[in-house]
Amino acid sequence: MSTGAEERQLVYTMENKPIVTCAGDSSLFSSLQPTLVQQLPKESVEWRRSYGRPPKMINLEANFISFKEELLPKEGSKALLTFPFLHIFWTDCYDSEMYKTSTKEEISRWQNALRGRGSSDWLIVLVEVESRRKSKPIVLPRMAIVDKIRNDFCNKQNDRVVVLNDPLRESARAQESWQAFLSRLRLLLLASFTRNLGHFEDDMRALRERRTNPNWSFAHYFMVQEELAFVFEMLKQYEDALVQYDELDALFTQYIVNHGAGDPTEWVSSFCHPVCHWTGLALWRPIDMVRRELVQNGCASLLDLRSYLFSRQCTLLLFLQRPWEVAQRALELLHNSVQELHLLEIPLPLGAVDCWVYISCLEVLQRIESFCDTNQNDMFAVYAAGLRAYAREKLHGLGNLCGLMSCKGPTSEELNRTVDLLAGLSNNDTEMVNNLNNPSKRLREALSSTEAFEKHYLELSEVAMGTYKHIGRLRSARLIGKELADFHMRKCEPRKAEGYLLDALKTYRAEGWSLLVSHTRRQLAACQSQLGNVQTYLDTCSLLASDSSLEVSERQEYCKQLLGSSSDGEPVSLALEPALHLDAIRFCPASARVALHATLGVQLQLTSRLPGPITADSITLALHLEPTNSKNEELSMDGDPDGWLRLTEASGDRALGDRQLPILLDFCEVHERGAQPDSPLTTSGVTYRNAHLFLRRQDSSSSPGRTREPVLEDTTRTSAVCNVLLRPGNNTVSLPTLVREPGLFTLRQLCLQIGPLQLLSLRLQPVPQYTVYSQEPQLDVISGDDLLAGVPQELQVQLLTGHRALQEGEGLHLSLPESLLLLDSVKIPAHVESDSNDDIPDIELSLELSPRLLRVRFPAISGYRSVRFSLHVLCQPPTATPPADDLDYHSIQDGIELKGLVVEHRVSIDSPWSIYSTLVTLAFHVPFRVQHTVLTAGHRKFVQVCVRNTCSLHFILSRPSLGFSMEGEDTTLESLNPATTTCVCAGKNAWFLWEINGQVPSPVPCCFTVAFQLGSTTEQKRPGTAKGGPNEQMSDDGEEEKPPRHCLFNYDFMLVQLATLYSVQAAVMPPLGQEMCQMGLLCSLEVSITRLCKDDPRQEGSGSPTSDCGEIPGGATVQCSQLLYKVVDNSSNWAVCGRSSGLVAMPLTERATHKLHLEVLPLFAGYLPLPDVHLSKYLSESETDEPCGESGRTPGVESFSTTTPRLSQFDPGEVYNVSRATQVLVLPSPDTSLVDITVP
Repeated sequence: MSTGAEERQLVYTMENKPIVTCAGDSSLFSSLQPTLVQQLPKESVEWRRSYGRPPKMINLEANFISFKEELLPKEGSKALLTFPFLHIFWTDCYDSEMYKTSTKEEISRWQNALRGRGSSDWLIVLVEVESRRKSKPIVLPRMAIVDKIRNDFCNKQNDRVVVLNDPLRESARAQESWQAFLSRLRLLLLASFTRNLGHFEDDMRALRERRTNPNWSFAHYFMVQEELAFVFEMLKQYEDALVQYDELDALFTQYIVNHGAGDPTEWVSSFCHPVCHWTGLALWRPIDMVRRELVQNGCASLLDLRSYLFSRQCTLLLFLQRPWEVAQRALELLHNSVQELHLLEIPLPLGAVDCWVYISCLEVLQRIESFCDTNQNDMFAVYAAGLRAYAREKLHGLGNLCGLMSCKGPTSEELNRTVDLLAGLSNNDTEMVNNLNNPSKRLREALSSTEAFEKHYLELSEVAMGTYKHIGRLRSARLIGKELADFHMRKCEPRKAEGYLLDALKTYRAEGWSLLVSHTRRQLAACQSQLGNVQTYLDTCSLLASDSSLEVSERQEYCKQLLGSSSDGEPVSLALEPALHLDAIRFCPASARVALHATLGVQLQLTSRLPGPITADSITLALHLEPTNSKNEELSMDGDPDGWLRLTEASGDRALGDRQLPILLDFCEVHERGAQPDSPLTTSGVTYRNAHLFLRRQDSSSSPGRTREPVLEDTTRTSAVCNVLLRPGNNTVSLPTLVREPGLFTLRQLCLQIGPLQLLSLRLQPVPQYTVYSQEPQLDVISGDDLLAGVPQELQVQLLTGHRALQEGEGLHLSLPESLLLLDSVKIPAHVESDSNDDIPDIELSLELSPRLLRVRFPAISGYRSVRFSLHVLCQPPTATPPADDLDYHSIQDGIELKGLVVEHRVSIDSPWSIYSTLVTLAFHVPFRVQHTVLTAGHRKFVQVCVRNTCSLHFILSRPSLGFSMEGEDTTLESLNPATTTCVCAGKNAWFLWEINGQVPSPVPCCFTVAFQLGSTTEQKRPGTAKGGPNEQMSDDGEEEKPPRHCLFNYDFMLVQLATLYSVQAAVMPPLGQEMCQMGLLCSLEVSITRLCKDDPRQEGSGSPTSDCGEIPGGATVQCSQLLYKVVDNSSNWAVCGRSSGLVAMPLTERATHKLHLEVLPLFAGYLPLPDVHLSKYLSESETDEPCGESGRTPGVESFSTTTPRLSQFDPGEVYNVSRATQVLVLPSPDTSLVDITVP
């Protein structure tokens, strides 16, 4: 067979072109023919066809031949390939006499011949040669000759005459006339082609409509429509040509189907005669003339017609650069042809169809590979894989028929069959026979000997598998591998077959085909048995013996092989599953916690899938002690209500039933339409939504039989039982375990020993574990976070004895601080618990109390017990002091949570089992938070104490007292509090008030004392609070003594700056002429600032800034202090006009007064409070540095500084606002329709 380049060259040389005849001056045309042939197809022309078919741009070519009457179509002839579409008459006549004598007569005879055959497509070309015109002195004008021709021959068709002006010259006029001639030639040729092609198509349709006539011939119709395909092909319209062959293919296929369905047709029977040759497809020639003649003569068989039709389709598809479609159509053709042979019951020798399919597949692959690089075309690989697999399948069938796959070789009958098949492969085509890559020759070679067949079969199988793997169809590749395994097993080559069987087994297991898995494992077991691999063979026997898909007798045979094949004594380790499965584990006790040297019971639930009972020599559990420094926490084992911990499935075989394809596939319909809304349905199919679950790439390194192979764990620590009978189904095995060391133990692996055979499980999941505890005695005091001072509290003491048993008389020594009192009697009860939740009666502990030491004596107590008892204590509250970040009264009222004092007591506990003391810190919270405030009313001073309850209990306060630590003779404190008790609820305040009579030096220490007790609503039991009252004590004989009624709480603080330095008085005066203030009218605000004492007590010796205010009348210089005033109205009742703030220089003299005058505007009517007047101390560095004379200020005169002042606020009580609660009546405006009135 020739190469691809030679084939393509052969295709182009056999193409036809539209015929154009040339008459007249032959020498003239010969000089112009090369240029005309070259220039005609350079420009495309639009071809408009009938029946609404879209227009196309085509390049016309023509075959110019000399005119002969024999070339004209005869009457009734409808051939298009030999039909002359246009006739041209060439002349260069320039003389009138010459035209009259010869040229006119020649044109007349030419037209008469055309009219006689009914041809109306002609053209007359008059060529003007400039050199010939110059050689004659007198010549007729050019238009005279043209006019004569038009008058004589073209009365109504003036466009049928074209004038060429010296076409061989390079002038612009010559080129213009030449292009006009080419355009006219293209149009006339295309018009003739369209008209004649339309007539041909109409005739072809009429012939197709008569296909129901009894004498209708498909072969004749085939030749007619193929001629139309040839016409499209010569116009380079390969798509249209392919459509013609597709229509023929569809028509023929439909008649074959109808014939097989009981609607026979007479002409179909002509294709049912016996087939003598099965040489396959012939794609190396564009047109197979031998088979075409058979079809034309009606002697072609079904295979001949299919082969010729597909060869033409292949040629056109290669012209269209779609080689992958050739492979796709070839695969469909081969399958359909085989079905048609069976449908028509065409007699064929056994194996002939396989030969034809095999040769055809290789021919298609070879043709495409010679046309393009198939390695770079993935689309071709998809269909090439199917072709190679189909060819391999047919070659496999031929090998079985001819005895080439048997170890004994072919028989005489098989040899005769081979000779008959080779006879049908004979080919008289010398070029095809001499081709070394001829598929027919390769088939002959393969059928010649067993070695040659094995070579070709293995080579084709490997190529097919590689192609399937390349396109991602791993399953198809492994199916071919499974057939190769059968081939190698027939050839007694089990080592080569094992790998293919393992790959096929992996595929079946991944897809959940249980029956295929069982069948493949049987083959694998036979292969491993021949190889002598004891380990793998026994592993496969274990899987087969537990396979429920097999018969019981077959399973028993494999079980016998499993238990008896290792009788030589060599140990063999296999996986426990799926022969046996450990379903669940249960510990006794169920908590899986045991003490050291105790016995732990472990129960196993084993499911045996073997067909009969077996006796295990031993069943061993491998234990592992987790390291003490391991960060792994104890895993929570959530089991069944009966205590069984269910283990996960370790074997992959049990998952086969859970992944059956019909159960998990989620099918859905898919419909696709065109881009337009009303487009018809283009594609319809079925897919499934969860395709990602089954189309995932599997790990090729995983074992095909199991997920992981078990490894024998460390057997240093084990729990075992011997001689256990296991029956098919569920079995329960108990393993008693004596623990000898403490720690966290995990159950790693289960091992069954049956003679030298060991069945090992994978690591158990979830991890079963148990704890062996051996702990030291532990002591814990549970006090809680809400211990209160001054209230009896309960302390929970818990003792875990651990592995140490307490002897009678042993106990604890508690060292108590002085302020922590014990309220219990000499005997207290204690609750004892054990880890096994056994009912243990309560015990009684004895207490021995000495100064600051408490001894607790225990009776005899066993190890691993929990002893819990309670102690009731009372903490005396300490004396409170003001905190550094004390908050004022308003902050308390805004809901800020204040915490009381915290008293920490450390209790030291000594135990007989440790040389170290246990320190326990008890934090007692003082339930109260106290604040004090100094209040001023004119010259009177008051001390207010606020007690806030910071806990959740209610208290009753009584007997409040306040006293000076340095009380003078003329200073007293008058209590203004009622004599009754005060109840303070949780989070609430209690207020107490005293008036100071007399002069008190500043600062002076004070002490506030109040008695408190629990309220009636809280005397019942609460968490952390004892039942007894405060300070409740017990007598020696156990009788309760009357408790004191109250507990005292002390609060020490300092009174600083009790003197009032300034008084501020404000008054609002109505406008002139008005008796009352009126809304909207400016009023006068008069502010009077008076110094009440001569010296500021805090400025003595402190270096506070003062300045010389200037001279007063009389010439004396007075010292002044600077004040900053600010008038504001926070309630927005007044609008302050003018200067609302400024500096005032106040002389340091008693009763010094300064008055301010401002204007204010009332905004509302009613009783309005006065604006607020704030005073601050002005501390300016510039003022202290400047001399007194430079300030130029006089007493009582306002001054304003440009420097930024530093202000210091007065302490509470230092400034008294006389008019703080004063209100002014403001009348509404008489002219307003809507009046806002403020009601006090």
